[in-house]
Amino acid sequence: MRTFAQWLYATDASEMVRTAPGSIQLIQSVHFGMIALLLISLILTSFRLRGMAYAEVPLPTTFAKFGRIGDLAFVGLLATGLLMILAEPNRELTSSAFWIKLPVVIALFFIWRGRNRRVLAAEAVPSVALSLSLAAAVLIITAIFLGRWIAYSPTL
Repeated sequence: MRTFAQWLYATDASEMVRTAPGSIQLIQSVHFGMIALLLISLILTSFRLRGMAYAEVPLPTTFAKFGRIGDLAFVGLLATGLLMILAEPNRELTSSAFWIKLPVVIALFFIWRGRNRRVLAAEAVPSVALSLSLAAAVLIITAIFLGRWIAYSPTL
């Protein structure tokens, strides 16, 4: 992986993203904003499942609205994540935290989509959907921790 990271670092695209003034800070800021959108969507839909917010709105309507916001957040996270890899491949691709984070984020995506699909199809019992929400919350927090740990974790 180190060889690929070094090759990627030497590409024109990597240099362009890495050397553009403020680009890394902008990419990271957008990435953090997408994390916030996903977390807010998860919290609001979880509150709706508990009847603590939007109780007057049908469950599928709430999940359709905030599910789309969360889906867009995943797209933004993927785009900004790829740009961060492109900008700093040696830091990202050689970090053990990065490789631990990848399956966590993939699991989070499938739990998010599965939970939303079940609620929208009226197949989910609220307690099951809440359990999936809790699992998603744990995975989001884990992914955030691992994302911050990438800069400090040992390299492979």
